[in-house]
Amino acid sequence: MLHTFGSILLILFISLNGFSQSCVDLFQNSKRHLNTFEILMTPKKFTEDYFDQLRTDLTNSPDFAETYQILVLLADKSVSEISREHVDQILAFRSDLSFLRSSYELLSEKHKSSRSFDQFVKTFGKLKDSILINDRELTQEFAMAILEKFEPEKIKDMIKPVNTADKKSIYNYLKNKLSEITKINQKKMTTFNDIHDLRKALRNVLRYIEIQKAAVDIPEIKRKTLKKQIQYLKAINLQLGEICDFHSTLVLTGQQSKDEPLLLPEYLKTEISHFLNIVHLQKYKKNNDLENTYEN
Repeated sequence: MLHTFGSILLILFISLNGFSQSCVDLFQNSKRHLNTFEILMTPKKFTEDYFDQLRTDLTNSPDFAETYQILVLLADKSVSEISREHVDQILAFRSDLSFLRSSYELLSEKHKSSRSFDQFVKTFGKLKDSILINDRELTQEFAMAILEKFEPEKIKDMIKPVNTADKKSIYNYLKNKLSEITKINQKKMTTFNDIHDLRKALRNVLRYIEIQKAAVDIPEIKRKTLKKQIQYLKAINLQLGEICDFHSTLVLTGQQSKDEPLLLPEYLKTEISHFLNIVHLQKYKKNNDLENTYEN
């Protein structure tokens, strides 16, 4: 078991370092194309329909039943005994859950999901980490915990319809996220918790732009701008994800505390600073919202 765990951590470490150079290259390429980064406010009428569809799709998707069957397998077998396709399915479903939780944080009036749904997503995250290190006992533990609540009606109860936020509320939410990113990025000494919070804040900024791209019918020239913004933030998010995944396995197995010092790579701090220098959060005046701006 220790040999397997060590080998997997070594693979993750090599992947992390190899990925760094590819991200540096992507950052340099994106920089040449992004001198400004304007975030516009999406009209409430678009976010309401999109938000409703996200909740409906989660439990009505054919992937829901398939994911249930894979969880049953994981509760009884080790990761090495199931197919790579099954593992990918679990990771993809967890990503969908995470996106929906971000949507609650971005689009709901209270800017948060229900506590039960938040805990459900966190348990799926722990399952993901246990799969990465092929820990049979932990994988079975988290799979069984998820199965207790993995029924359409129970999940629907976690993701009930809520009042959606207006543009002013979303503006203030994003402004706070940008302030949080700035504060953490300026720290001389960071911890795993800091980097996790940094990733989550930056990821929600990214997901707001992804929601805009999916929810609003906009001209192609404007859509290209969103694509470049998404590409740039994804590069940063992916690198932060590699760091968080690597250290999450250490935390999960008790080899590291969430409060232990963990420094951001200097080049990554530089790229986040570049983003903060060029980002502009557009005020929520009526003639500056996403719909009107993109129709002009």
